[in-house]
Amino acid sequence: MTSGDRTELIRTAFEAMVPEFGTPKRSSVRYRDELDSTVVVPLDDDDENTEIHPVFRLSHHFRSRDDYEKGYTSNPYRGDHISVPAYIGIDEEVVVFETSFHKGFTFVEVVTFPEADKDSSLYQAALSLLRAEETR
Repeated sequence: MTSGDRTELIRTAFEAMVPEFGTPKRSSVRYRDELDSTVVVPLDDDDENTEIHPVFRLSHHFRSRDDYEKGYTSNPYRGDHISVPAYIGIDEEVVVFETSFHKGFTFVEVVTFPEADKDSSLYQAALSLLRAEETR
């Protein structure tokens, strides 16, 4: 970490907050239609609430090396995975996009936290970190 670069500290803080949001819900990423690579992540059954703001700077590559590193989202796959935090939707919900690899298989999922108290100071702090680190 270079002088003044706080990315690792911010990533660590964000990753410590996420488990407090409750049991993660994993869903396969789907696309708007077969000919379009636009990802659709509907929230609360609202197909229009899909604006995605990934925060690539806080991405984290978890290497398995047969130690089964689950990361901060309790990733269920034994191989490597990369977690890309984001906030989505008009209501700004914290999510994590994950791509996992295990024995030649690839899984692309979005992890949501339906049990999270979105009004809590912890959840709002996580959103603030994501907004501050997002590349626009």
